[in-house]
Amino acid sequence: MDQDDGVTQWTPAARDRYAAATAALLETLNAHTALVAARVGRQVEIPDYIDSAQRLQQALDALTEAEFDVCGSFPFSLREDDEDDFEPEDDVAAGAILTVEHRADFEILDEAALVEAGRAAYLTSWPDDVEEDARLTVSSPAQAVGQLIHTHGWQFFENGTDALAPRSSETVIEQDPAEPELDGNR
Repeated sequence: MDQDDGVTQWTPAARDRYAAATAALLETLNAHTALVAARVGRQVEIPDYIDSAQRLQQALDALTEAEFDVCGSFPFSLREDDEDDFEPEDDVAAGAILTVEHRADFEILDEAALVEAGRAAYLTSWPDDVEEDARLTVSSPAQAVGQLIHTHGWQFFENGTDALAPRSSETVIEQDPAEPELDGNR
């Protein structure tokens, strides 16, 4: 086989790359397993977990490529990034869709107080977490509002707070009728 033509299958070099990719995957998997086993559920653990999971995926991708190079087969499915397409459940009856979009604009009156309120809301919803978790999770007005909504609901903001003043809002409601099912026997 001429290595210049791009053929790698069954070559010693491809086998060496495959062995190296396998060893790297096992090492990465063992490190990831140890990290996961040591987790206790703290927010501070999330960045290390995400990094480890990414390294694990990269090692798995490298093994997949190396295996293809050595034998022309893929041991794992190739993944599609961000494939979160909504697929309705089969047992749910098709019906009309009602879409409600609500937009509310607020003026931030006191950013520090808003962030602190969001952290307090976080600790209410996650009572087993600690202040450090709240600080890591809620560091911006947007994150604070997300936690306040999660804990207290939208009604918490109806009349504003010491930290937020409502400025405008708009609600749009649209109904799309269900498409009729086509039946060739009619």
